Amino acid sequence: MIVLGIDIGLRKGSAWAAVGGMGLYSGTLKSAASDDAAMAHEQAEALRRVIAEQQALVVAMESQFGQLTKDTTEKERDGMTHAALRLAFLRGALAEAAMTAGCTVIEVAPATVKKAVTGSGRASKQQVQEAIARQFGVRLSQDRADAAATAIAGATRVRALEVLGMAKDAAAEA
Repeated sequence: MIVLGIDIGLRKGSAWAAVGGMGLYSGTLKSAASDDAAMAHEQAEALRRVIAEQQALVVAMESQFGQLTKDTTEKERDGMTHAALRLAFLRGALAEAAMTAGCTVIEVAPATVKKAVTGSGRASKQQVQEAIARQFGVRLSQDRADAAATAIAGATRVRALEVLGMAKDAAAEA
């Protein structure tokens, strides 16, 4: 089974990585658009093409996470809120594209993604990148390594659900 991990990004595009089958493949869902709706549409169309090319059955995405502390200024809070809304908009468009393409979409907590490849839910981006390089023998950008780690965590969750008999189409996969 091919699981596609997505590391959602606004500026550079969303990184993707497909794991399973014959190894690891990765790329970026790019958009030249400057407005959010057009960017989401272009990335969603690119995702549909990747799903078809990779024959992915599952798309895994990290759940959204933002950390505010008592020291976060009001201006920083406003910026984080705006970025979170933009990411949520893009995330929704990508989830819809994946579901329309027939994939099961699963959400994985950031700590679970890190733990799946490094053994620690508090690992740094560099530690995740190094773990992916060791596992697959290729050094990816941090965004693509994050997407690969998300795919691995997603595959782990799908296997657990299959064992419990709870995964959609688990019987068909066996």
